[in-house]
Amino acid sequence: MLLREEAYFWSPAVDVYLLEDRIVVYVELPGLTSDDVEVETRDGSLLIRGEKRLPPAGGTADSLEIRTGHFERKIELPPQADPSKSVAEMKDGLLRIVIPRSSGTKISVPIREQKEEN
Repeated sequence: MLLREEAYFWSPAVDVYLLEDRIVVYVELPGLTSDDVEVETRDGSLLIRGEKRLPPAGGTADSLEIRTGHFERKIELPPQADPSKSVAEMKDGLLRIVIPRSSGTKISVPIREQKEEN
């Protein structure tokens, strides 16, 4: 699984857990609501994008440390992921995305004895 940051002004922290039956992704988005964020899957990837804005305070800023602007995170999903059944929920600035995984089909491959040639 590959996690990539795009060239945006800021990038939220992301944790990815690969469990046997699902993938769980947490995205730290303080100050944002579900209306500020888009989640989609495309071409085997999970895309999380949005924008963090602060209301204008007026005057001249003495210090600016809060990161704002557009962001996008792209997470490559493993082949067993079933994004059509994904669920996302947001609470207190923490986005949680759950993507089911199929267990895959186990296929036994028979092993033949190779005969010696004289």
